[in-house]
Amino acid sequence: MDFPVKHPIKIIGNNIPTFIEIINKATVDRFPDFVLDTNTVRLSKNGRYISVTVTILFKNQEELDDLYRAYTSIPDVQFVL
Repeated sequence: MDFPVKHPIKIIGNNIPTFIEIINKATVDRFPDFVLDTNTVRLSKNGRYISVTVTILFKNQEELDDLYRAYTSIPDVQFVL
């Protein structure tokens, strides 16, 4: 990847009432200027899972890795793509 790069990340997790809020907090903690209303949110067919896609301009690999680690450390996250 050549940096800076605008890169989407899809976070898939258990459909709990606070999932989007938790993902938003993890994102804004690392990228305070991130515009939350640019996220894409989808429910699984049976409604058991929810996915949130965030697209961020990363300056370097460390920023990307840090955000992936933050998302994967959230207990209700199942996958980060």
